[in-house]
Amino acid sequence: MAKSSFPSPWEASRKGDKWVIVASNGTMIAQLEGSANNAKVAHLIAASPYMLDSLKAVLKLAGDDDLPDNGEWSGAAITDQVSAAVGLAQGKPKE
Repeated sequence: MAKSSFPSPWEASRKGDKWVIVASNGTMIAQLEGSANNAKVAHLIAASPYMLDSLKAVLKLAGDDDLPDNGEWSGAAITDQVSAAVGLAQGKPKE
């Protein structure tokens, strides 16, 4: 899997009336208006490299099998959802 050209960690911070998300090498990832809702969005964007790595780890843990059922969701549904999220994060169209 390709590495991002924007190394993590990413950090969200308030700069004047904007939220700015910056990679560890100083590259700006995104800039959002400074609304309260966008604070949540900025932190979500900043956390995305960690979330993607976590989802990839779940898929690696599952291997060629589905995750076990958890009583509420089937393991196959969880694995499919995680796989779809990783695909979307990597620019693959939603199936």
